[in-house]
Amino acid sequence: MSRVLVPFTLVAIYFHLTIIQAADPCKTHEVLQDDTRSAIRELGSTETEFCDRSLKLAWYKLEDPILGNATDMPTQCIPIMRCASTAPIWLNGTLPKNKGDVEKITACKRGFLSCCDNEFQIDVKNCGMFNVYHLSPLASCMGRYCTVGRAKCKPGTSSESGYEPCHKADITFDVKPRIIPHIPATDINDTERQLTFRCTGSYYSYQTMIFDIKYMIDGIEIPSNTSNLSYNAILTRGVLKADDWTVTGRTLGFKVLLFKGKYL
Repeated sequence: MSRVLVPFTLVAIYFHLTIIQAADPCKTHEVLQDDTRSAIRELGSTETEFCDRSLKLAWYKLEDPILGNATDMPTQCIPIMRCASTAPIWLNGTLPKNKGDVEKITACKRGFLSCCDNEFQIDVKNCGMFNVYHLSPLASCMGRYCTVGRAKCKPGTSSESGYEPCHKADITFDVKPRIIPHIPATDINDTERQLTFRCTGSYYSYQTMIFDIKYMIDGIEIPSNTSNLSYNAILTRGVLKADDWTVTGRTLGFKVLLFKGKYL
């Protein structure tokens, strides 16, 4: 009997197993720092109502807008028309007590007739010095997650800190503001040499107050960082810059109609 040798190749196959671990939400999280979410802030009849339908699905750390320290969601029923919503959301349960603990807590959407008109579950993790909340966008409006942080005083009210608790402000403000053009730099090569507008007036009698300045073009408010200004900051931080109005898609141009000069 003859033997037939059949050549063959031995193939070694290696499997590489990669284990992906989820990031620790105590180290990786979003931050919500908004005084309109305060459970003690009432929604005014002319104020804009907000909704968390478009909120990003993520873990969130809640921070007080004044001090910047951590805060939490309320764990007691709150009235309607709070947190800038007709349907504020609170937690019907107990927050985790020990570091590292994760609790699944019932979130309640406040209704007109009951404290819990609609409910769903959210996860809360204790990170030691603060808690993080796994918040998801709402299926429909209205509704908004609330915090126990303080809230800014509404227009027409005041306090020493500018935040709740506030009282009705008894202030007579009779200044007529004027808008004047201004170029802050004289050097033509200076990057700050661009046309700006100042809001001027006889504010000296009100120098202990805080000012919010709003600019409008053709009835449209121009978004600018001109809120909570001290008296001394009105002519510096309270100006309307070119970058402010160009974001609206508008441009501002001008031409020289007359130039006067004389020979020496």
